[in-house]
Amino acid sequence: MVAVENDVRLTCWLKNFSRWDGWLVALGGGIVLLGWLLGNEVLMRILPGLVAMNPFTALGFIVAGISLVCYWLAKSKSAHTWEVGRAMGCLLVIMGTLKLGGYFGIWHLHFDQMLFRAELQNDGTGFTNQIAPNTAFNFVLSGLALWFLHSPVHGFSRRSQNLSLALLFVSLVPLVGYIYQASFLYSIGTYIPMALHTAAFFFLLALGLLLAQTESGVVALFTSKTPGGAMARRLLPFALLVPILLGAATIWMDKARFQQGEFGVTILVVGSSAIFTGLIWWNAIVLNRADHQRRVAEEQLQKAHDNLELRVQERTAMLNDANAALLRSQRMESIGNLAGGIAHDLNNALTPVIMGTQLLKENNSEADRSKLLETISASANRGAAMVKHILTFARGSKGQNQQVPLSNLVKEIAKVIQDTFSKGIVINVNVGKELWNVSGNATELYQVLLNLCVNARDAMPQGGELTLTVKNLTLSEKRKSEFTDVPAGDYAVLSIADTGTGIPPEVRPKIFEPLFTTKAPDKGTGLGLSIVASIVERHNGYIQVHTETGKGTEFKIFLPAAKAVEMDKFKESGKALPVGHGELVLLMDDEATVRQLTQTALQNYGYRVLTATSGLDGMTTFDAHKDEIRILVSDTDMPVVNGIIAIRAIQKLKPEIPVIITSGVERDKEQLAGIDIRRLTILGKPYTLEQILNAVAKGLGSSVGPEQH
Repeated sequence: MVAVENDVRLTCWLKNFSRWDGWLVALGGGIVLLGWLLGNEVLMRILPGLVAMNPFTALGFIVAGISLVCYWLAKSKSAHTWEVGRAMGCLLVIMGTLKLGGYFGIWHLHFDQMLFRAELQNDGTGFTNQIAPNTAFNFVLSGLALWFLHSPVHGFSRRSQNLSLALLFVSLVPLVGYIYQASFLYSIGTYIPMALHTAAFFFLLALGLLLAQTESGVVALFTSKTPGGAMARRLLPFALLVPILLGAATIWMDKARFQQGEFGVTILVVGSSAIFTGLIWWNAIVLNRADHQRRVAEEQLQKAHDNLELRVQERTAMLNDANAALLRSQRMESIGNLAGGIAHDLNNALTPVIMGTQLLKENNSEADRSKLLETISASANRGAAMVKHILTFARGSKGQNQQVPLSNLVKEIAKVIQDTFSKGIVINVNVGKELWNVSGNATELYQVLLNLCVNARDAMPQGGELTLTVKNLTLSEKRKSEFTDVPAGDYAVLSIADTGTGIPPEVRPKIFEPLFTTKAPDKGTGLGLSIVASIVERHNGYIQVHTETGKGTEFKIFLPAAKAVEMDKFKESGKALPVGHGELVLLMDDEATVRQLTQTALQNYGYRVLTATSGLDGMTTFDAHKDEIRILVSDTDMPVVNGIIAIRAIQKLKPEIPVIITSGVERDKEQLAGIDIRRLTILGKPYTLEQILNAVAKGLGSSVGPEQH
């Protein structure tokens, strides 16, 4: 049977009843014996003319009651009382069996005549008072039930419960016989009948035995909180009492000659039908109400569950935002640490541009002018790349992980720190060949490298060597002992080693704790290494630290390899730039220099160009020339009406027009909402002549977007 939740209060009440029931049965047997000792007819036979309880029957009830009490004492005191209770159960079986054997002629012991022999011979009922056959049978049932109840064997309690149910109904029959005054229900043939209080004590004993076992079987169902349990509690008492009471009323009216027998049977049938029909309807209504309440509770629970899920999602989103913010804050801290060097490097890149343009005005030599132009172009590209790289790092990349070539990251970070760190720090870069890629977020891995490099710089205030190494590592089970806590597998390994002061022993256990720092309050927040640890963990990687005080520190980052091998990108050179054939281009940009140079470049390569200084100006110009304009090139940040709003309006007028967005700031999908991205190319500023010409040619030739340049 499936385990169910029970009504605790009802279960406790029934157990208490069973516990006191044993004392009550034993006390009842003792009172009857006292009646025999005192010659008290009321105690022996209840009413004049009724059969007196045999003294040995009274002794049997004392034994049965004590056996039931032993069951409860064993639960709270010594387990040995179970053995006593089981022995008393055996004694009852022996007593009942011996008496039944006498009735069947097997033996004639007459042990029940040993006490009060004279009084037993003159009972006044026409019978010699002895244990009745049905009484002897009930002692066998009750003795077996008690023996199984006390048995340590698992599963015997079910047998005890079944025997108790049998005893309950067998003892109910003579009780009904006394109520109906039907002697054939409480006597067998010419043998002495069962006494009234004998039947009552057997009924009480059966109830006590049954209610002692509330953990399983019919009693567990009766006490359960299930609909079946509720129905059993409502119907069983009526099922037992109603037919008995209606039958008694029918017999009484028949004997009083209030009606004929047929009328009494009719009353019995109709009364039973009416009462049980009412009970069934009452239970149906109650169960229906309970089911409705259950469904309402389930709906409320589902709503609460949905609300909880929504709140969890919201809190998770807030936590994620607080984390894509903590990382950005820490990146800005890293950039702040490099700010002086970045400014120095940008100034170094701008100086050749400024001086070169002045020298161009004064120099008439074609060779010198060509050389100056190359220097200016290289310096400008260097500055643009630095700004773009810093912006990308500060914002962080979005989206899913991708294949990241670590050699590129190391070379980029080496270039940045070479330009920004003190010249007293020598930068060494060791990059292996045919390196494995890793799957991850390039910006976050860049942040790991930058944080560790900044820490290494701070550990070498007087200068030293900083070595960056990337290599492949296949870690077998045999080599695993060399790398503690790193499981076997294929890894791309990053190493950042310095010749600085090292990490003191008392500090080493805390270096990855958030907000822990040994730097001055204005020099660091203590987030650097904790961010490194969280990023590496998120990439399923491992960190090892080797440090010696006064000699330096090495951080090794083990990242699972994605196995795709890094290859140098093939660059085409000398390829002719695409030219136009008189197509009309609308160029929108509020920056005069950018607008004029782009216009000149497009015109020099075969395009006609209309220009606009704002989004509003661009929409007006487009409306006047919409049939001729073939492509739109637009900045995003412009006064009056920005470029994105203008592009949306223009695409409504001419949905098929290709669009090139030029911007110094990266735009996400939300910002580009409402723009047809199938005909969209995104070109970041600053852009080269080659990039703008290729973008326009692609836009006019095919519209598979969005393209990134």
